[in-house]
Amino acid sequence: MTLEESREIIPLMESMIGQIEEQQTLMAEMILEMQNRDTQLSLMQEQNQKLQKLNSELSERTENEDRTFGKRKSAMAEIGTEAEQRKQFITETEHRIAELEQQIEKGRDIDERIQRIKERRTVGRMEQKDQLIVELKTQLNESLILNEKLNKENRAGNIQALKNDLKLADRALR
Repeated sequence: MTLEESREIIPLMESMIGQIEEQQTLMAEMILEMQNRDTQLSLMQEQNQKLQKLNSELSERTENEDRTFGKRKSAMAEIGTEAEQRKQFITETEHRIAELEQQIEKGRDIDERIQRIKERRTVGRMEQKDQLIVELKTQLNESLILNEKLNKENRAGNIQALKNDLKLADRALR
């Protein structure tokens, strides 16, 4: 190779070296960018794993909540059925209470009627008893008067008998 050829080749080689250096710089930048992207990818994979774990936990919770909701829904249905039965029972009880209140009111009416009848009978009996008492008092007074007359007559008869006995005793003594 001649000097002149060398001189021509040197700038070309320098240019090539410059290009190689630029390519090395670009490659270094690319490597840095690839490392950054690898780091980002690793972070994204970690986040993806965390998200999958969270998604799994959420699915479990959702299933548990769905089961719980199903149980609650079933319990609510049972409560609704029981509430409906209780409403019917309450309605029947209220109806029975109303019937009993009517019977009680009828019983009270009957009691009042019986009381009025008893009062009338009592008043009637009292009047009858009062009248009987008046009659008995009258009879008693008549009996007392007759008794007094009889007592007077007996006394008079006794006195007469005593007089007669005295006369007989007097005659017997004489």
